[in-house]
Amino acid sequence: MPGTRFIAFKVPLKKSFDRNLPPEERFSPHDLIRKVKEQKEELGLIIDLTYTTRYYGPEELPPTLCYSKILTMGHEIPNKETIFRFKYVVKKFLRDNKDNDKLIGVHCTHGLNRTGYLVCRYLIDVEGMEPNTAIELFNKSRGHPIERTNYIQDLQKRAWKRSCELKNFGSDLFRKKGSATAKPQKQLVKHPQHCSTQSPLAVPRNLDGVKKKQQPGSKAQAQPQQLGQRYGALEQKLQKKQRQLQQRQLEQRQQREPIRSGWKQLAVGAERDEAEAAEEAEAAAAEATGAEAAEGAGAVAVGAEAVGAEEAEEAAAEELGAEQKLKKLREQCSREWSRGSWSRGSWSRGSWSRSS
Repeated sequence: MPGTRFIAFKVPLKKSFDRNLPPEERFSPHDLIRKVKEQKEELGLIIDLTYTTRYYGPEELPPTLCYSKILTMGHEIPNKETIFRFKYVVKKFLRDNKDNDKLIGVHCTHGLNRTGYLVCRYLIDVEGMEPNTAIELFNKSRGHPIERTNYIQDLQKRAWKRSCELKNFGSDLFRKKGSATAKPQKQLVKHPQHCSTQSPLAVPRNLDGVKKKQQPGSKAQAQPQQLGQRYGALEQKLQKKQRQLQQRQLEQRQQREPIRSGWKQLAVGAERDEAEAAEEAEAAAAEATGAEAAEGAGAVAVGAEAVGAEEAEEAAAEELGAEQKLKKLREQCSREWSRGSWSRGSWSRGSWSRSS
């Protein structure tokens, strides 16, 4: 965003999401760092506004890049604690990085509604920017407008004259002793350029010199200390809530894991039963095929046995007929022999002849 250190973008996703996304829609933390470097800029802080920890973790970011998780519900106007913590994180980063131009990256899920609301809220409340000007600046820089009507309406309710009152240890945090007036609101109304001429998110380079001119017991010094303690306690409270939420999410995942394992086991068992049923069906089909083949072979064997039996009967009949003929011939020869009708000489010569 021109004139600020803010840069808004959609949530980067860790590598495990890549298998469900086409290549043109993949956007990892590594891609984010690379694209910022291509613009010859450097990220110094990422503020994550998503209400989950499943998209990516700080371990996937370079160790030199600061990361702050602010759990922010979607669709609803962020509560006071969320707004105060966002301002506190931004201002602390600006104080610690006043000698460089590192950017502050802010994202929710799409980098539009929650991101746009909190960035514009900071510009309005802390930097004194007109609500419509802040909204227009964000929409133009992001390339997509804020879509939630309730966010836009709430931002537009922020009166400009209250914006400078809500500043705390930001651009006008440390003022000179004689700069405090009895009626600051009236003076700001008469001279609106007092807040608008200063670049949003700009931190004076000579903060240390201004501090030296303040009296140790002045209210101007006591107020930032009280606010710092208040925001520090608030941040600790929110960090505790964040750890509790992460613990609950971990417990829920652990509770769901046995159920997933049970479903996997059931699926594996079903696949195994299906494979066994298929094997049994194949075995039954093979047995049926073998039975048909055996039946066919048996039929052939029976046919062959029947043919053989018929041939054997015919052979037995022929043999019986031959025996009967031979028997008759022997009887005839015996009768002829007994009558002397055969010559002995012929018998001796090996041939039979009838005597005359």
